Formats: sequence, structure tokens, C-alpha cells
Amino acid sequence: MAHFYDSVLQRPDSFNFAVDVVDYWAAQPGDLEAMYWVSQDEFQKRSLTFKYFSRQSHRVSVLLQRLGVKEGETVVMVVPRVPAWWEIAVGAIRSGIIIAPATTLLTAKDIQYRCAKSKASVFVGDGASVAKFLTVRDECSSVRTILQVGDVIHPGASSFYASLELVEADASVEDVRRDWNSPSLIYFTSGTSGPPKMVCHNQVSYPLALTTTAKSWYQLAPGKVLWNTAEQGWGKAAWSFFGAWNCGATLFVYDDRGPFSAQRLLRILHQYPITTICAAPLAFRQLVLQEAKSYYEKYPPMALSHCTAAGEALNDEVIRQWHAISGMEIRDGYGQTETILLCGNFSGFAIRPGSMGKPAPTVPLSIINGDGSETVAGEEGDIAVLLDNISCKKDFFGLFDGYLNEDSTVSRREKIFTKNGERKVWYLTGDKARRDEDGYFWFVGRSDDVINSSGYRIGPFEVESTLKLHPSVVESAVISSPDPVRGEVVKAFVVLTEQWKDVNQDLLKKELQDFCKKNAAPYKYPRKIQFVPSNFLPRTTNAPSSHSQMTKRSFFIKLSNNPPVVPSSLNAYYGDVAGWLVVMLELHTIAITITLAVVLTAPTMQPPQDLPLTMTLQWAERKDYSASLYSLTTLAGTSTAATSRMDVTCREESTVGISPTPTEPRAAASSPSSKERVDSDSLMDYLYPLLACLCAAAVVVGIIVVMIGGFCAFAG
Repeated sequence: MAHFYDSVLQRPDSFNFAVDVVDYWAAQPGDLEAMYWVSQDEFQKRSLTFKYFSRQSHRVSVLLQRLGVKEGETVVMVVPRVPAWWEIAVGAIRSGIIIAPATTLLTAKDIQYRCAKSKASVFVGDGASVAKFLTVRDECSSVRTILQVGDVIHPGASSFYASLELVEADASVEDVRRDWNSPSLIYFTSGTSGPPKMVCHNQVSYPLALTTTAKSWYQLAPGKVLWNTAEQGWGKAAWSFFGAWNCGATLFVYDDRGPFSAQRLLRILHQYPITTICAAPLAFRQLVLQEAKSYYEKYPPMALSHCTAAGEALNDEVIRQWHAISGMEIRDGYGQTETILLCGNFSGFAIRPGSMGKPAPTVPLSIINGDGSETVAGEEGDIAVLLDNISCKKDFFGLFDGYLNEDSTVSRREKIFTKNGERKVWYLTGDKARRDEDGYFWFVGRSDDVINSSGYRIGPFEVESTLKLHPSVVESAVISSPDPVRGEVVKAFVVLTEQWKDVNQDLLKKELQDFCKKNAAPYKYPRKIQFVPSNFLPRTTNAPSSHSQMTKRSFFIKLSNNPPVVPSSLNAYYGDVAGWLVVMLELHTIAITITLAVVLTAPTMQPPQDLPLTMTLQWAERKDYSASLYSLTTLAGTSTAATSRMDVTCREESTVGISPTPTEPRAAASSPSSKERVDSDSLMDYLYPLLACLCAAAVVVGIIVVMIGGFCAFAG
């Protein structure tokens, strides 16, 4: 079924990606190439055709059936970028088995959660992932089979390759097309609160609908080669998998498992005939730095002609700089794990750098305000997809069924509005944007990231884009920071280029603030700026920066002069716990210091003669009272001004006491009269034991805090 050649993609009543796409291209003359694969060390290279994947997927389907895996059951896949991933995925889809891809970065706890939540029957992983899974095997009661791809096989797991060898080369299963709305794949995605949610896609919402994304945005066709740098656990990897193969195009797959390297990316583009690349904005931000520019000039790409970016909003300055270097535009796009590409910069209209572009073909995308009305030009609102009668419509079906719940029902972020008797149902993406007079969308930020400062609404992306224009900035992350006057102010975490790291930081902060005032609305400038190393910003090459994570880090720094230092082995949960413990330990140390100071100085302290008798009961005798008070307030962090306020308060109270003491010159107050003298020995009989108990309790609490911190470190 040649859906690629349809002028307008229509939703069929039944569909099977393996049958209707992979088998279709396999049957075409000329052994059309489906994948060009390069190993991690770049020593192994394989060219694999659609015929190869058609044949292998039949064999995988037979294998899964022999293992007792039934239609509608789930296979969790934590496998790196090796051909077996695509063989298993197509084989599972062929038999109506649901696939749940996940990133290899997951911890054992993450894997356990995904297997248990999806009620998976099969777990497929490489050696490292299987080792993690086996540590939580007892908590995954639904998993009957463990298949390991490569490496030395762990006890309790079966080798995928060895098992497949036992399946006849010509083995096959019956071709069955399933109802379009039956489940096909699950992706786990993080929400604003709570654990990751299961995004459930049907047989067409990704497997077929992404044809539109690939044709209009990737500009793919037979003979074109697409490299998507996203790892297999992310939804964007599915965009290239389903999109490219629907178009009969070739997937370029580099089994990259290391940190991002701009030079390595440019080297791959130079050595292989890649025509289209899709990368995260982070990659392009690195590609426009001077070192990458120099490498590009010496080793230009072999065949690259089309560049796309998705995952987070892309700064307009990066788009301009990349065009100056390469002569190519970066066509930014917007979509979600829950959707296909919703909005993007397509051929046929001019790119406006920094814009999200316009709605994708057939997508009923709009921006709405609080009452469900579509916004006017320049007005900020929620990005939303119109869902009215979506199950009946056949021209747009690139939307997930919903978040899968415990009882197998699904739910979506939907909002129903009735106005003038007309009822409309919208899917809310959770992002905000505005639309200009020409229909271009401009990203503002996540709904929960927008900063409200003195009534002004400020999008983090707008500030980040302005900062990027300054030559000292590699990248930045902007969040809201509490302010007693404005409610919130803009705070920017900034990564500097090497040549600017030794500049006076106070002067540079002022320069960046002035720069933002000149290049954006003055109220948007960051009132707080903190310079950080690049690894401080919480992001990956496949996922957007997390402003909520930045807010948490900023909170820790506010309590402690430096970021909490925790072992790198801690996962995100234990990292947060350990961070809190570090802050608690610092505050606890201050508390012990103050308590000890009181215990040591109390026996020798004497009240001034101008205090009422009731207040003198709180002090023991000492001639040098003012020095002791100064010492104590210094330890407690009290300023000189605060000490003066304390003194003023005491003098005011002396006028209301029941037994006021006559005011006398301080010089004559070295020794109180016998009537007003306090029996310090009697007082300390009570005071000393009390303070000693408090000090002992503080020490015990400190020990407990350290023990909990150690436990968290080992648990992480």
C-alpha cells in the first residue's frame, strides 16, 4: 500500500506497519536500502535492505509466538542503536504485540517501574540493561521471558541471536491488518508531577501519520538518507523510524553511546552520504562555536542538504550563525511524544528565525485563551489541537489515544468549551505561544515555566535567546526566582565561552544585564545571573532543558552558598535527598556553634542596669556585657544594625516593666545593687543542664543526618 504517494494522507480502517510499509518497499525492484548502520567504534558497517527487515521481522514474529507472547501483550525494549532493535520492533508490530521502547540511561528502578506499569511479558535489553533488570526481577511478576541482545549472556536470560538462529530462514506468519485504533506502542514520558506516564499510540497515530512529518519536514523520499541523533528511548527516534520508512528513505544509524561531540558529528557528516539531519538544538548550539566552525571548513559534509531541529525551542541567533557557516537553514519544528510534528518551518514559505513556523499540513492547531477562544495576533495563549470528531476524521490522526491508566482506560489533557451554543474539545499541549499577523507561531514556554514579575509575563526562552546573542554565552537556562518586591524575577544560569571565563564576573553580569535591556524589552532582563559549568544544566542531547530542575538547584544554592555536592552515582531521587541533607548539615553546624557559645558565655554575662528586673533573670553577672553580646550576635549572624535594634527594644521595654529600674549612666553600672543582683549559681543550676541537653541533642541529630546521607549515597 503506497501511502507515500497519496497527495493527502487518509486514515485507513485497518493497518499493519510491517505489512503495509516494510513489505511494500521490500517488494519493489532494486533492493531499496532501509538502513546504513555504523558501529560504536566505526569498524563495522552494514547496509541493510527492506527485504532484509521484511524477512527478519517474520522470523522474529515466529520466535515471539513460540515463546508464548500473544497479540496485545507488551515487550519492553532497552536496547542501544543496533539493527536488532528494528528487527524486534517490526517483528512485534507484525504480530500485534505492543512495543515499549526505553532509553539505555534507565536505572534498575526505572526499568522495574516500566515493566510493572506496562505489565510487560517480555524484557529485551543489552548486557548492561539485562544486568539491571535481573536485580529487580522479583518485582516484575508479569515478565515471563528475558531476551539479551549481544554481550555475554547473563544467567536467567536467553540470547536473542541464538534463539533467532533456531527459527527457519523462510519461517513466516500470516499477514493481518489490525483495527486502526488498536494499541501499537507505548512511550513513557515525564509529567510536571508524579512518576512517568504511559503514552499509548495506536496502529496509525505514529506508524502511519508520521508520513506527513517525513514528507513535509524531513523532505524524504526513496534515495534520501536521514540521520536522527536521538537515542531509541525517545519519541523523536520513532519519528525517523516510522517517518523515513513510510517514505522509502534510508535510515543512517550510528551506534553512538558517548557524550555529545560536535567534532564527531561533523566527521560523520563528512564521511557518509547523509542528506537530512535531525538533531537537538543543543547540538546546533555547539556546531556554531569557533572550534566546530574551523572543523567544518576543513571537512564539510559529503551530501547534507537539509537540517531540522526539535526537542526545545531554537535560538534565532544559532539559526543565523549556522546559515552563515553552512549556507543551510535549520528548520525548527514542534511536536511531542504524544503527537507527530504539529508545527514547523516547511518548504514553500520563508523561515523567520526563532519562530516555530506554521501548523503542519492537516493539523488543526491553534492558540486559545482561557475561555476557549482562539487568540488574536500577538496574544499569548495555550497551544492546542482541536479534537472535535477526531475519531471520524481521516485527514488528521497523528495524536495519541491517551495516557494509559491502571485500569487500561486512557485519558488526555482535554478541555471542553461551549460558546454561543457551539461545543469544542481541545487537546492542550501544556505549552504557550503567540501567533503573529502572518500566522507564524512563536514559542513562549511551558505553561508552568512562564515568569510573572511585577505583572509582566516573561517566557524563559525569550531571555535565553537574547543572552545567546552575546559573544560570551554558550548557552543558558532561565527560571523564576522569588523576590519580596516583584514576586518573581528572572534568574539566568549562564555557561560562558572559554575566553570569557577569566573576565571579572561582576562586571560581566552588569554587561549582560545591560545587553538584555538593549536587545529585548527592559523588564525581561535577568536581575540575577549565575555562571555555571556546562554540565550543571540538566539536559541531554535528546531532551529539552528542565527549568523545574534548575529551580530546585537554585533553591539549594539559596540555602547553601555552593551547590550541594553529592556522588555522581546518585540517581535523581537520591541526589535531591542528599542535597537536602547537605543543607541540613550546614544549618545544623551553625546551630551547634550558637548553642555552645551560649553555654560557654552564659556564666560570665551580666545585664545592663537599664533593663527591668524581669529581664535580668535571663543573664548572669559579667562586667564586660557589651563585648559578650557582640560575640554572641556575631556567631548567630546578627548584624550591628540588628544589635542596635535589640538594644532599642530593650530600652523601650524598660518603661513598661512592673518594677522599672532607674536609668543610670552605663559607666556606673559595673556592679548591680544587692537588691537586684541575680543568684547566678542558682540560675545556672537550671540553665546549664538545659543547654547541655540541647547541645547533646544537636550532636545526635548531626550523627543521624550523616548516617542517612551515607545510606542514600550507597542506595544511589
